[in-house]
Amino acid sequence: MDKVCIVCTEKEAKYKCPKCSLAYCSVVCYKVHKETPCESNTPVKDTPPIQRKEITFLEEEEDQRIEPERLQGIAYSDEIQSYLESPDIQAIITKVDTSQDPETALDEARKTADPRFHEFLDTLLRVVNKNTPL
Repeated sequence: MDKVCIVCTEKEAKYKCPKCSLAYCSVVCYKVHKETPCESNTPVKDTPPIQRKEITFLEEEEDQRIEPERLQGIAYSDEIQSYLESPDIQAIITKVDTSQDPETALDEARKTADPRFHEFLDTLLRVVNKNTPL
């Protein structure tokens, strides 16, 4: 026998846990192993925190800002959440958010981005403005 199952210690291990590489022999042993959390063997990448540009608003822009109550609709929208699962949408948002000139970056994204990004923006506006007079 090459490797023995770490869980039952009786049979030959044919599989490895994808997270911690523990050797096991069957689905039954895998399920027993999963009852206790395991840790990954792969080192966690040290990614530097994203640097965001501080945005200052002019006094005349204050009336254009969206109230926090209206923004909460975004957090509870299943539609918005489904768009945010897209790696492409995430990449565009990160690029705009970390840009030194977010307004220009957003304008550029709107010109060149995937059509789903336009759908995402339309959905955002609809959700934020829902049941609220403008």
